[in-house]
Amino acid sequence: MSDAENTLPTGWELPVNAAALETELAAELAEGHPLFGRTAAAVAQSSESDEAVFSFKGDRDFIAVVALTWEEGPISGQPEFEVIPDLAALDGFFDQ
Repeated sequence: MSDAENTLPTGWELPVNAAALETELAAELAEGHPLFGRTAAAVAQSSESDEAVFSFKGDRDFIAVVALTWEEGPISGQPEFEVIPDLAALDGFFDQ
């Protein structure tokens, strides 16, 4: 187990296929979505749902949990996301 895996709370894991998550995110984002046009890197994924954590670069760097829809193409207002301060914030994320 790597150090990164040791820092992820229960229910979260390193991406099995980061490139696939990043491709899916890009396919789901429509122009006008707050995440559209930002460079994203998958850093974790839920082992229990479709949520994934991405690190975003741009005018402001941040990390966010994104609820991927896995639909064909963008859906208005989707995907939903929540900016988090750090990976430790994933602990109990689904208890909110």
